[in-house]
Amino acid sequence: GMTRKYVALAAAFATVLGAALLAGCLDQNAAEAKTSLVEIRVGDMPTRNFASINVTFSEVKLYSNHTGWVSVTTEPTTIDLLYLHMNNLTQQLGLTEVEVGNYSKLWIVVDNASGVLKETNETVYFDVPSGTLKIQHLFVLQEGNHTITVDIDLDNSVFARGDMYKLLPVISSLNVSFANGTQIHIRDRDRIRNMTENRPPAIDIVVNGSRGNHLSVWVNQTVVFNASGTFDIDSDTLTYHWDFDEGTVADTPVVEQTFTEKGTYQVTLTVSDGQLEDTDRLTVTVKDPANPGGDNSQQNRPPRIDIEVAGVHANHLTVEVNQTVVFNASGTFDLENESLSLFWDFDDGTTATTPTVEHLFTRRGTYHVALTATDGHHEDTDRMTVTVRESKGGSGKALV
Repeated sequence: GMTRKYVALAAAFATVLGAALLAGCLDQNAAEAKTSLVEIRVGDMPTRNFASINVTFSEVKLYSNHTGWVSVTTEPTTIDLLYLHMNNLTQQLGLTEVEVGNYSKLWIVVDNASGVLKETNETVYFDVPSGTLKIQHLFVLQEGNHTITVDIDLDNSVFARGDMYKLLPVISSLNVSFANGTQIHIRDRDRIRNMTENRPPAIDIVVNGSRGNHLSVWVNQTVVFNASGTFDIDSDTLTYHWDFDEGTVADTPVVEQTFTEKGTYQVTLTVSDGQLEDTDRLTVTVKDPANPGGDNSQQNRPPRIDIEVAGVHANHLTVEVNQTVVFNASGTFDLENESLSLFWDFDDGTTATTPTVEHLFTRRGTYHVALTATDGHHEDTDRMTVTVRESKGGSGKALV
């Protein structure tokens, strides 16, 4: 069998998880002045397709009705879980003391992640649509040192959708070590799922075989919108609602749609698991099928897109929440010197049409920013991934 390796998210956490603790509640008033030192660890089960997976844990906190939220650590730490697994290493993220008492919630926040593919050695960046592990259970913190180990099942946490990857952390086990030497191991999937707070669905849309935030089609062309790759990490039943921005709606994962008039449409898909929902949007430009450039349009070549951020050309960018980022496409040009129209889609519901745009992202996460340039005959689209982290202060400059 395979030996488990763990990375220490050492934190002063009350960490008693299991049915045996339900009858072990402490007298809150009697324990008020006492503290406990508890270590929290996170481990991994390896995934087959990656040589490394670097996960940034940005916060760990604990909740009780008596003290409210107690922060264990807010210092972001990036860990290669597969490296730890292969080398049987542990790493401590933080250690602190909290009051003895009864705690009901444990939150571990995954801020962002990246991985190196085995076959190509390519670095890919994960979208983390719902990265907070919200564990709801009775945690009884007593005097002494305790350790809780959260084992993350990477094989069931990493999802590939074309050339895009998503990370939704899944717990495979919880192990608790008490100050008196006793231990509890929880590995039953149903028990683990019941103690993990529900998370919203993760939407995946493929249009005519391609992914992207912007699509160009002809009037009366049949367009297949396919969201069958959408999934729910909690295995809940999903419902779908499409709005095509021209008076028609649909409620199935796969829809064939035609647009009868030229123009720009904001297509919206909302998916619900009965408790939480997620919404994704894409822009559809519908063009007249008549040849806009006449007979010579066949000799026309598409524009050449050039995007610069913070003076650097890159396909991945890391910024902080509410940080101003300047996206500069003024170097984009057309070989025939024709006038260009530009369309930015920032994957957060906002768009722009100027070569240079100042933009800020108000929520942490991973965004796929797209710029489409057209000369009236042909168009080109370039994309970049933007990882937005919680603000920790600093220079305010974009990191590429």
